[in-house]
Amino acid sequence: MRKSILLAVAAAAIAFGSTQAYAQETFSRLTSDRLSNILKAAGATEIEVTKPEAGVEVVTFNDGTGTVNLVLMECTADGCGTLQMSVIFEKDARFTLSALNSFNATYLNAQAAIMPSGNIGLINLYLPGGGVSENNLRLNLAVYLESPQLFEKHIQSQVTASADKPGAAQPVAAPKLTIGAGAPLATAKAKFDVMKYLSTKPGRRIP
Repeated sequence: MRKSILLAVAAAAIAFGSTQAYAQETFSRLTSDRLSNILKAAGATEIEVTKPEAGVEVVTFNDGTGTVNLVLMECTADGCGTLQMSVIFEKDARFTLSALNSFNATYLNAQAAIMPSGNIGLINLYLPGGGVSENNLRLNLAVYLESPQLFEKHIQSQVTASADKPGAAQPVAAPKLTIGAGAPLATAKAKFDVMKYLSTKPGRRIP
């Protein structure tokens, strides 16, 4: 089912993008309604929208394998300025620093980050500022939805018998994001720590 959702999102993007009127429609703020409608059309299930605090909206859904978290931040009455796509994996002895950094150096769909809980977050940021089309949003969602399967295959292919050598790899740090118009994406004084929030959520397991 995960693959069918990915293909449905991508196919819809191509189909909609082929119409001139639709291709001309752009927006610079995202909404949970827009994301939910895209996901419903693609056949996603268990779609839920929550608002953990002011200026933050979280759209979760099942891609056929597990939960995907779409965290919208910098939200006001006219929409949200930042989208973080996130999938959580539970702690695993195979998640060595060298394996995580190898994944990050190999794939651009998402980056693997160590969360405060020790779980791993596959994250990707999407910024609509300046204007984007729904076609572009759909394509970015489709590209991101490939990342969990790519991550699983990459980890399974790693040699985990030997421990990491000191200094052989640099730790992957989870970014701190802040809400508020014009606020920087990385800051030590984030008002809403999205990775800390997601650390409390159930994660997937790699076979």
